[in-house]
Amino acid sequence: MPWVGSCLSPEAANGQYLAHRIGVRVLRFLSGDRFRGESGFAWGWAVVVSCLVLFAPFVAFITWLIHRSAH
Repeated sequence: MPWVGSCLSPEAANGQYLAHRIGVRVLRFLSGDRFRGESGFAWGWAVVVSCLVLFAPFVAFITWLIHRSAH
């Protein structure tokens, strides 16, 4: 796997790959199937978008808990 840094464990590499694939799917959907995500810059954006998508439900739940406890 040439795109994985040598210091990463196989588990971390699999997590990065999964995050990349999720981000590519989301960005491809939003761009009308034009996003490829193969270059280094595009790879990074795909991982960032994936992290936002995966963390959003947790943030919403915590926000809901805070809002509920305030009332």
